[in-house]
Amino acid sequence: MVDAAFATADGNSARWSAFPTVLGVRDDRLQMQEIFAFDRVGVTDAGKVQGRFRATGVSPKILERLRVSGIQVSARTNIFEKTVSVNL
Repeated sequence: MVDAAFATADGNSARWSAFPTVLGVRDDRLQMQEIFAFDRVGVTDAGKVQGRFRATGVSPKILERLRVSGIQVSARTNIFEKTVSVNL
């Protein structure tokens, strides 16, 4: 997985805006697909960014590699289908 950051409205911090997974390489370019995306919805009076991290429904390819290696990831807590609101 790869992370992508953005500068917040206060200019003093950076936050993650997306979490893509690498699908492979084609024509010497990385092919990526977002697993989580950040939807900015506003800014508080204190200048904190408001928004939510939204699962795109895509599961990272490494989950299958983990399963093959004997590491079980619980289907009951599938974070790849959730949305979480945040104040950054």
